[in-house]
Amino acid sequence: MRIDCAMNAGIEIHMRLDDYVREMESRGRNSARQTRFGLSSEGQYVDSWEMNIRRIGYCANTYVTRDFGSESCLQIAVPATETGIEPTTLNPQPFGWTGKINEHSAELAIWWAFDLLSDGEARQFMKDNKPVVLFRFYESGRYRELEVKFKGDVWMVEKIS
Repeated sequence: MRIDCAMNAGIEIHMRLDDYVREMESRGRNSARQTRFGLSSEGQYVDSWEMNIRRIGYCANTYVTRDFGSESCLQIAVPATETGIEPTTLNPQPFGWTGKINEHSAELAIWWAFDLLSDGEARQFMKDNKPVVLFRFYESGRYRELEVKFKGDVWMVEKIS
């Protein structure tokens, strides 16, 4: 399955992902809202079917979408690499992640999408193919999408819309 990497007009950012995460995390501490960003590596993979079920709650005969809280997930999609390698996983995308957005979760997304088996294999794959990960999340009453790309040895934020 090919996922189009094109995003709506967004803000271009060229910053290391974990530096961006620290900045967003500090903004979240200074406000009452929760943030999807953090350096924690805790979280759980959620397949696309379960992710959609988690988003829907039944309350007083009205469907309510839960996009933040203990039952919510980030949506993660991994498009073909710039070298043309398509994800090999048989699981449909996007898939979910109950944890935070950071370099760890970006790397895990690549492991899942390309069925990588070892750290060495993953490192070499990322260096050779410069994969992209798209994080979709709910913030301030709307969906946002963060595009990150592996460049050399680090994950860099490319755009947010």
